[in-house]
Amino acid sequence: MKESPLSPLKIAGNFQTSGGKSTATGSLPIGHEPAGGAAFVPTLRLEGTATYDDKFVTLIGTFYPIGGDDQRALMQGTIILSRGSATASSVQDQGASDGLTVAGQEFDVAKLTFASTHLDFTAQGNASRRSSQGETFRLRWDRRD
Repeated sequence: MKESPLSPLKIAGNFQTSGGKSTATGSLPIGHEPAGGAAFVPTLRLEGTATYDDKFVTLIGTFYPIGGDDQRALMQGTIILSRGSATASSVQDQGASDGLTVAGQEFDVAKLTFASTHLDFTAQGNASRRSSQGETFRLRWDRRD
C-alpha cells in the first residue's frame, strides 16, 4: 500500500507542485488517512488553500466541520501542522466562528487535532468578544452522518 505524502492526514485536492511546494485551492476535505483500503472519511472541509513542503502543511481559509446537521464555519484563519503530525503546531483563528458558541460564548480555536473519526479542539474564549470571559474548553466534534 502506498503511503500518503501527508500521512497521517489526507487532503483531497488537485495539488500542483512548484519550487518544492505543493498547493491545492478550492473545497478541500481533510481527515485521517484511511487504513487498509478503507474509504476516506473527512472530518473537516477547507474552503481555501492547502500547501505542503518537506516540513510543514499550511491550511489557509474557512474551515467547516463535516458531519452532523450544523454546517456553520468552525473558524477562519490559518492552521499549520508539521509533516507527519495530526496536531496543529499553530492555529491562528482570525474570524468569528459563524455564530457557533461554547457554553453560550463565542470562541477562537486555540488547538486542533485530527482524530480518525472526529476533531479534538481547544476553544479559547476571546475576551474582546462581547460574551466571553477568556475560558478554555476542550471539545470533540464527532462526525455524524
